[in-house]
Amino acid sequence: MAGAWALGAKIRRLGAPVALYGWFTWPMFNVSRKLDVTTELSLGAAFNWNPFDSEVNPANDAVSTRVTFFAEWGLLARYALTPRLDLM
Repeated sequence: MAGAWALGAKIRRLGAPVALYGWFTWPMFNVSRKLDVTTELSLGAAFNWNPFDSEVNPANDAVSTRVTFFAEWGLLARYALTPRLDLM
């Protein structure tokens, strides 16, 4: 399990976004001694955006809300080349 936060550069038309993200990865099963399958879940949010407004901020064509959300689920295969090196 891990998490991160980030501060974006202040850009007048986009704002000064702050992002909070977390992810959790866990093994599902081993196919063989060197190959296993894992899954990963990630969730996050970014806020403090300067949203699009046709009168006040018409140059912002990227973000239309003050808060954005992120959700991702992944299925990964990992192959161990050596005890310390693998491909994912």
